[in-house]
Amino acid sequence: MECVYPTGMVERTIVLYSADNGKLVVGEAVALRLDMLRNKIINNPDDQPTISISGTKFATLATVIDYCIHLAGLSTSQKFRSQCNKQTHLADLFNLVQAAHHLGNKSLMDLTCHILKYKIKCKTIETKKELNNPDACVQQVRVAKRLKRDLGKGKCIESLLKNPRRQSFILVRDCEDVLYHRFVASELGCINRKNPYIDGYIQNIIMSSKPKELEDATAHLGRVMAGDRSSAESLGPNVIQRLLDILRMDSGLILKHQAMDVLSRASFDKCRKLMEDEVIPALVNSLSESVKQALMALNRDRGVHEYITYSAKFLAVICRNYNLPDEKAKEALKISEAILLNPNHYLRNKVRACYILSYLSHKNLVQIKQEISDMLVDFICCGGTMLAGSALGVLENIVRWGTCDQVEYFVKNTKLLRCLAKRMLCCGRKKFQKQASQIISNIAARGIISIEDMIDLKLVKPLCSLLKHEESDVQMEAAWALFNGINECTHEQIDEYLESGNCSESI
Repeated sequence: MECVYPTGMVERTIVLYSADNGKLVVGEAVALRLDMLRNKIINNPDDQPTISISGTKFATLATVIDYCIHLAGLSTSQKFRSQCNKQTHLADLFNLVQAAHHLGNKSLMDLTCHILKYKIKCKTIETKKELNNPDACVQQVRVAKRLKRDLGKGKCIESLLKNPRRQSFILVRDCEDVLYHRFVASELGCINRKNPYIDGYIQNIIMSSKPKELEDATAHLGRVMAGDRSSAESLGPNVIQRLLDILRMDSGLILKHQAMDVLSRASFDKCRKLMEDEVIPALVNSLSESVKQALMALNRDRGVHEYITYSAKFLAVICRNYNLPDEKAKEALKISEAILLNPNHYLRNKVRACYILSYLSHKNLVQIKQEISDMLVDFICCGGTMLAGSALGVLENIVRWGTCDQVEYFVKNTKLLRCLAKRMLCCGRKKFQKQASQIISNIAARGIISIEDMIDLKLVKPLCSLLKHEESDVQMEAAWALFNGINECTHEQIDEYLESGNCSESI
C-alpha cells in the first residue's frame, strides 16, 4: 500500500510507514500538524525523513493525513462530519480517535469523538445492526459496546483516554492488549468468557527462559487477572508449578514480585491440594526470606521499599488466613513497625504499613506496641484521608479483638475518642462514620466507659445524628453504640442521656 500526496515546489517530503507497512509520502507542512511527528521532523536534517508509526494502520493513518491536508478550509469539519456519519463504521471511528490521540491532533480527536457519540446515542437501525452483527470482529464489537456504555453515562472520551488508572478499552492503543471484561462478554452472549490472550501469556511463562520475557508475561497475566477474576480458572497445575519455580530460583525482585501477584490471585478451588501443600509454603518461604533482610533494605532505593512492603503485606494476609506460626507474623510486624517509626518514609509506605497491621491485628494475631498505638491515634487525628482511614481499621481490630488493657489505654488517653467525635463521626464519609461507630460500640460493650464518660466526650450528638443517615448499615452501627452505652443504665441515667443529645425524636 502506497499513497503520495502533492507537495509544494521547495517543500521537503516526509515518508510515513504505518503499522501494517503501508507507505505515505506527505509534505512537511502537513506532517507538522501532528504533534508526535513535529520534533522528529525538525531534528532530522535529511531531505526525505522516514518515520515509522506503530499502532496505527494504513487506512486510519491516511484518514488522519486527509484531514490535515484540508485543515485550513473552513468547511473541513462539516464535510468530514457528514462523510463519517454516512460511511464510517463504529470500529473505524474508534480507531481514528485512538490514532488522533496518539499522533497529537486534538481537533481531529474532538471532532471524531462528537461523531462517535452521536452515532452511538442516536441508535439508528444501521448502528444496531453494526453492534449486533455476529460476523463482525468480536474485538471491535466489544470495544463499541463498552464505549456505548461509557458514553451512556455521560463520560468524556478524552478524559478516559488520559486517565491511566481506569481499566477501559479506550485506554489501550493496540487491540491485542485490551482486557476482556466480563460485562462485555455477557452483553455479547459469549459462552466462553476466558480472555483470548491468556494462553499466549501462559505459554511464554512455561516455555521461556529469558528473564525479560518472563517479566513481561507475568506482568500482563497479573493485569488481566486483576481486571477479570474469572480468568484465574485458566491457571492449571503446570502454570502454578512454573511460578513456584520462579520463586525458588535466583531471579530478580521484580520477577518474584509479579509471580507472587499472579499466585495470590490463582483459583484456590481448582488446585486446592497443590495450593495447600506447595504454593502457600513456597510463598511463605520466599516472603520470609525477603522480609528477613528488610531492616537492612529499608534504607536502600525506592524499588526495594515497594517490594518489601508488598511482601510484608502479603505475608500478613497469609498469616491471617492460614493460621501460620507466630514467628512468621512477627516478621511482617517488624517491617510495619520499622516503616512507621522511620520519619523519612513515603506516605504510601506508611499507609501500607497500617494495612499490614490491620491484617495482623485481626483476632489479636500479634500484640501491637503502645508506641505504635499512639502513632495510629495521631494519624487519625492529624493525618490525611488515606492514612487516617488505614489507621482507623487497625484501631477497630484492636478494640474488637485486643485485650482489656489495650482498650483501657485508649479510653484513658481520651485523645482517640475526642477525635472520633469531632472528626470521624462528622466527616461525611460513610466508611469512617461506620468504623468510628463500631469502635465506640465495642468499647461500650466491654463496659469500660460509662454513660457519663460518653456525655463528657460529646459522643452522643454525632451518634444520634447518624440515626438519620441514608445508609442503613451506618444507622445500625450508631444504634448499637447508643444501645451498648445505655445497656446497664437506670431510667434516670437514660433520661439524662437523651436530654444531653436532644435525640429522643431520633431514637
